[in-house]
Amino acid sequence: MRQASALAQAGHQVTVLAPGATRFARELRKDGVALMDPPTVRALPAVQLPLYVANNHLKAWLIDRVTAIAPHAVLIHSEFGLAAAAMRVAQRAGIPVVHTVHTFFWRAPAWAAPLSPMFRLAHRFATGLLAPPRRLAARPFDSALRQATLAAACQADWVVSPSHHQGETLRSAGVQRLSVISNTTPVDTTVPASTFSLTNTRPLQMVWAARFAPEKRLEVAVEAISIANATAGREVVQLHVAGGSAEPRAGVTFHGRVDSARVRELITSADAVIITSVGFDNQPMIALEAFGSGRPVIVSDPVLAREFGDAAVAAPGTSALDLATAFLALVKDPQQLRAAAKAARVRASEQTPGAHAEAIDELVSDLMKGRRNSEVLLGQAVPRSRLKN
Repeated sequence: MRQASALAQAGHQVTVLAPGATRFARELRKDGVALMDPPTVRALPAVQLPLYVANNHLKAWLIDRVTAIAPHAVLIHSEFGLAAAAMRVAQRAGIPVVHTVHTFFWRAPAWAAPLSPMFRLAHRFATGLLAPPRRLAARPFDSALRQATLAAACQADWVVSPSHHQGETLRSAGVQRLSVISNTTPVDTTVPASTFSLTNTRPLQMVWAARFAPEKRLEVAVEAISIANATAGREVVQLHVAGGSAEPRAGVTFHGRVDSARVRELITSADAVIITSVGFDNQPMIALEAFGSGRPVIVSDPVLAREFGDAAVAAPGTSALDLATAFLALVKDPQQLRAAAKAARVRASEQTPGAHAEAIDELVSDLMKGRRNSEVLLGQAVPRSRLKN
């Protein structure tokens, strides 16, 4: 949604084809983005994710849309059925496909290992993509998931990784046509700087906002708050959790389900954002939201600490005690927080919608130059006969 908005604001005609687009992305219409829902399909049990198969029915629907829209490029953000079908239709029409990989660091439960061969077969059936037969992770199902991502990445004309560390991992796995382009979120330069200082009696205010999934490690953040306050002998840090509900705990407030505007309010009212995942995240959008509001992030993952540079405060380790140690150090020396906040504002300038749109536009233009000899005239009606071949 952020990318669609950025491209539309830059003057491009953008159409979003995604499940539930007309319900969940209505705000994009104010930017002139067209929204289309693909044909209704059944949802994957338990997780309620739409399950698309790149079959003739779906491809026919996409052919009609591509013929009418005549896009200069197709941008996909997934490695499953709908994205695979869109990629196949676009490439048959000579339209470049750019695939943004949002996570290559898949993590499945250990008990799912025996199901990995079944997943590979299901992915092949749903997408028609052949995953490379190489081990990409220690656990079998994790490896199978990464193979699915790699299969789509190798098929696309170009791959975008929002982070450098994921880009390096993808290149090591065999993806050579790749650029690192940050995700984007609006930047609000009117948000005042944090006023936390040694002279304040108020606690340090922290925000945690992510999926409630084991790999995000919310329990580490909650425990760290308890450790820090117990060590200090008073409440020196408070945590605001965007979403969820739990028994009240000293120093922790669960705000229940909130929309993106409320998340931004929580961030601007806080001193920093906490990211407790380790070895999982590519470029968490909550980090960009923090930078866009001039707030730094406190991270448990040393890889993310290197990725975000001076805009991040790194915990000395990955445990709750390590995170609590980082909190207490900031309470003792708020200058670290102010320096990181200053760096966050600098980093935000690299993720503006305008900067993102310019980078994508340049990438697509380069891809189009390589296709000028194609019989397809990009920007004009796409011949259906070419799409059906």
